[in-house]
Amino acid sequence: MENLVEILENIWKENVRSLYISGLISTERGLQAEIYRQLKDYDNFNIWIEPTIFFTPSADLDYKKPDIIITMGREIVGIIELKYKPYGATYYIEDIEKLSSFSNIPKEYKLPLFTIPNSGEWSKENKDLFTVSSNFLSVFAVIAWNDAWSLYINKWGNQKVKIPKNFLHLTGSISEKEILFKANHLK
Repeated sequence: MENLVEILENIWKENVRSLYISGLISTERGLQAEIYRQLKDYDNFNIWIEPTIFFTPSADLDYKKPDIIITMGREIVGIIELKYKPYGATYYIEDIEKLSSFSNIPKEYKLPLFTIPNSGEWSKENKDLFTVSSNFLSVFAVIAWNDAWSLYINKWGNQKVKIPKNFLHLTGSISEKEILFKANHLK
């Protein structure tokens, strides 16, 4: 299997960048759909769009709703939070905090991901459960105007943001002069 970091970096810097420059990604939902489509090319991943994950009271969390979850078998191998605002700044602290909360879940903790077919509601039952992989990857993918703080990790200290473990920051910096798509992996 290819490395998830390498796969996402390639999707971001090649495919998403090209589609954005061509004017084919125009919303956060469009960005989400394109990342989903690209990841579906890899047979070993299951991709979950905005699942509601309920936690037991012992987890100090109630529920979370990430933009994208990537699983392999019964392991959650990555979560992606997205922001899209090429004409301005984005609010990002809540997304980074969500990623941090997942990266701190004990590996033995089990999470439900399936919906209930008869109701469409998210399952809260303790069957068909998933664990968080020991190589879990937190991903924050953002397209924003070039002066937005969400693009620059070195500015996050001013906001007291805790960067998650094994963090991939995918950025699309937009200005009148240039469009830069980058990836920064912090282990």
